[in-house]
Amino acid sequence: KWEVILKPVGELAVPSLLPPLTFSSCDICLALKTGANKEANKNIIDESKSTVDLFLFSYILTETRGKWATFVKDLFDAAQPGTLFYFAEPTPWQLHEVRRLSEDKLEFVWLDSSMNYPVMQPLDRRLGPAVMLGCKI
Repeated sequence: KWEVILKPVGELAVPSLLPPLTFSSCDICLALKTGANKEANKNIIDESKSTVDLFLFSYILTETRGKWATFVKDLFDAAQPGTLFYFAEPTPWQLHEVRRLSEDKLEFVWLDSSMNYPVMQPLDRRLGPAVMLGCKI
């Protein structure tokens, strides 16, 4: 859980610089709007519509093997402009799928070994993990 890592950041940061951090558990193999994801749906869509700035995905797309597409698409639709999405996966093929799912609602930049080599970005090889940052437009 990211909460274990990020909660101390929120406690140490100057409150005027960082708003309170909230965390929700969810099942990304299900649609965001399903009953099983009720808490996450409430925090993301209802309460935090204008305050969620960053969503972190680290190796979870690989772990769920393509069952994440509906959830991620729902999240892209619900996010406000300016929201950031950080993805880190062992290989880039799923991140290429994330880009396709965004339907031009996000702009992306690669933050991995292909970062300075645009000709390598469409390929499925990297030196190290594939890392991509998206911003809702």
